[in-house]
Order: sequence, then structure tokens, then C-alpha cells
Amino acid sequence: MLPQRSKKISIVGLITPFYLGMLKKMRRAGKVVKMTGSGKEYFATNLWLATVLNQMGYEVEQLCEINGEVRPEHITGDTVMINVYTATANKCYALAAQLKDRKIIMGGPHIAHYYEEASRHADHVVVGELENVIDAVLKGTDKRKIIFGEQVKDLNSLPFMNYGLLDFKPDFVRPFFSRGCNHHCSFCDIPTIWGEGWRTSSVDRMVGEFKSMAEYFGGEVPRVDFMEPNWIASSKRIREFLQRTRAEGIKIKHMGADCTLNFINDDELVKEMKHHKITLGIGFETINPVTRLQKENHLSKTKETEVYFDAIKKLQDQGVWVHGFFSYGYEEDTPHSLELIEDFVHKSKMNSFALSILTPFGVSPLGQKMRAEERILSENWDFYDYLHFVYQPKSMTAYEAQKSFNAFMIKYYTPLKGAGKMVQGRVREGFKHLIMSAFFNKLQKHTEPYLEFLKNGK
Repeated sequence: MLPQRSKKISIVGLITPFYLGMLKKMRRAGKVVKMTGSGKEYFATNLWLATVLNQMGYEVEQLCEINGEVRPEHITGDTVMINVYTATANKCYALAAQLKDRKIIMGGPHIAHYYEEASRHADHVVVGELENVIDAVLKGTDKRKIIFGEQVKDLNSLPFMNYGLLDFKPDFVRPFFSRGCNHHCSFCDIPTIWGEGWRTSSVDRMVGEFKSMAEYFGGEVPRVDFMEPNWIASSKRIREFLQRTRAEGIKIKHMGADCTLNFINDDELVKEMKHHKITLGIGFETINPVTRLQKENHLSKTKETEVYFDAIKKLQDQGVWVHGFFSYGYEEDTPHSLELIEDFVHKSKMNSFALSILTPFGVSPLGQKMRAEERILSENWDFYDYLHFVYQPKSMTAYEAQKSFNAFMIKYYTPLKGAGKMVQGRVREGFKHLIMSAFFNKLQKHTEPYLEFLKNGK
């Protein structure tokens, strides 16, 4: 028998006030791109938690704020589990304060860094992986305030993601078959969240889940966004997975995943990609020649960017869409670094790219360094959204950095470019470009008070 306060569990995922405001504005204007047939979204981590709890026999509901603002009256469970990201921490704490009559359990990336802070706002906080500890917390047999989860050693033992727990049928899936990462990037908090090392499911397990998804979705797996920090940490694993899905006739609409370029010399894998529709988000992070020499990635240590150009072309020749990820704010970065990124994107002919601001999360190596050097300018978690400079860069002022970032994004995402893509027949791509144009123009206005703080503060 479950105790009275754990009859029904509400799993809550919030988004930042800025994103929520943008979504409200776009919905009013009828400009929201429907990501599913029903126009609904979901958080993969919350669905995973629902899957685990459902298997344990608990009744669960999921509330995803992308679908609309989550208010206390929307939450019907007597136990509320909140997935906390740093940029949403303030909102999560405020929501918890309005639910004093419920049992509040918090977990997520922010908790891994600031579990003592979070424990002041919840009955329990779970640090790290919760599969092996959450049942005792919900039953009331584990009464500790701060609970450190245990790593799941055998990922094959975990259940398949249960998409039937959503109240709609999505046209995208977000599975993850590995945890951790085999890199140690200074800005990354993956080791803090998942622990050291990289663990993965077997190829048999991966193929089995894809067969299950194909059956559930009527014969074809919809768009796949792999929720793994480095999908091709093992090129052999992904090569075998792609070969197996093709050999066994598993239909997959499209696959998207993030990775480094360390696999590029596996010609058999690269050639296999031509048989699949794949988008790869490549973590270039920086093309500043000084910073690049300091990165661990062996492809990053070359002084010549041609190795990147060749790798991008090699993938595109097999039909792969290449999306580049870059960060701005490394020690050697100046506003000129943005020109280098734009030039690199243009010359490499990559299909698309994203730029974010380097963010010093908690106990990540970057976060520890910035705090030790007293370079943190703000610990208002609302600003830890990859869109604000919350620390003092080394080679420019934070004000210069923030202002140049805003100006660059507005310059790149113009309505004219978006309209041009639509005229060329690239309607969805052009529409997204227009959305990004509106987003960064709104961000410019949103950050005006913060720019004043950076200019007149430290």
C-alpha cells in the first residue's frame, strides 16, 4: 500500500520566464511551429521518470510548460516531482513554495550542483540517478532530505521509454541509450550529473527498442532526437546499430544526434550514413586558433581549419545534415571571434549552426575556476540560460561580450534571410529563421537592464 501522500505523482518541467513569454507572444500571433501533430511537447527526462514510476505501479501525470504555463491549480498529484535546470531554479522554488500541502521532490541538473540550496525548498532532493532510490523515497521508508542516487551499471536492465504515458501521440521520440561522456570539457557538467565514465546499452537493446517504437507508431519510427551528449562516443556501436536497423527493415523517418568529429576516419560508418536520414550536431565549440589548440579533441589540435571543411564535406556527401555548435566567451575570445565563427560557417558550407554563451555552471571545471578567480558577476539563476554573460571574460568586458553577442545574432537572423529561404522553397527552414529573428530581437530588449548592470556594475 502506498502512503496517502503518494497516491498520485505529478512530474513537472518548467521553462524560463523569457522563453515562456516568447511562447505566449508567438501563440497569440499564431506563429508557433507545431512540433507534434497535436501541437504538444514533452520533456524526455520527465517521460523517462514517468516510465520508471509507472513500472513501479505509481499513477503519474506530466506537466510540460512548453504547452502552457504551469500553475499550482493545474497540479493534481499529492506528490510533486520537479525537474530543475539552473535557468529554471528560481521558478521551481517559487512553485514549490505554493505547494506546501504536497510532498515535493526535486532532481535534475541544478540539483547536482546545488543540492543543499535546493533542500531548503523541497522535502527531498535526489542527486544523480534515481532509478534505484526513488521507490523508497515515495514509500516514505527513506526519509533523508538529501539522497544521493546510485549509478545504473546495466543500462540493458532499464525499461523501454513508454510513449503511451503521454496524452497525445508525438511525431518525435527522444531516446537515450548511454549515460555520461568520455570527454572532460571544462564547461560541461555531464560528469557532475551522471558521474565519471561512459556507459551504454548494447546494440541488441537499442535495436529492440526501435522495433518496439516502430510497432507503437504504426510501422515507422518518427523523427528521433537522441538525448545523448556524444552519440558516436563509440563509432563501432553506432555503425552496428545503423547496419542492424537497415538490415532488419526498421523504418526511421529521421535521426538527429550530437557528437564530436572523432569518428570521421571510420569510413564504413560514414558510408553507412547515406542509407539513413541523419542530422549531426557537431560540437566545434570554438574555432579561435589559440583555444582550439588547447582542446582535447584530436581534430581540434590542428592549426588548419581545412580538416574541418573536409570532414563536413565528407558527411554531406553521404547526405548528412551538419549542424555546428559554437560557444562564445572562452579566455581568448573577443568580439572578433564572432567574425571568425561567421566566416568559418560560411566557408565550411555547414547546413546550420547555433551559438551560445559559455556558462559557468556550479561545480563544472569552468564554474570552479570562475568562482576561484572571483569572476562571477551574477548568481541570479534566471540568467544561466546560455544567453547571458554571468562572468567576467578575460579578453573583453562582460558588457562588450553581451552587446556583441546580441548584435551578432540580430545581424545573422534577419527577416530578409528568412523570407529568402522561403522563396527558395525551404519553407520550414525559412519559417524557423523568422522565429529566430523575432527571438533575438526580443532578447535584445529583454537584456537591456542586464546590459546596464554589466556596464555600470562590475
